[in-house]
Amino acid sequence: NMYRFTGWRFLEIGRRLERGIQIARTLARLTGAAAPEGALDMMLEIGDSVMTHRRQYPVQAGRRTVIDLLVLD
Repeated sequence: NMYRFTGWRFLEIGRRLERGIQIARTLARLTGAAAPEGALDMMLEIGDSVMTHRRQYPVQAGRRTVIDLLVLD
């Protein structure tokens, strides 16, 4: 059990940085012109954002909406 002191905060910062780096790398691979069919849906699954995307964007997953949600939100 770790209290929310400096050590916990650094651990949380590290987790968030690693998640951001991983999402950026995966987005770079899965949103390019040579991306396989269904790559955007897979990216939403990886980012755990399928339901959020459906709520915010009443359209089918597109390159712009997926990047907007996962990078800017």
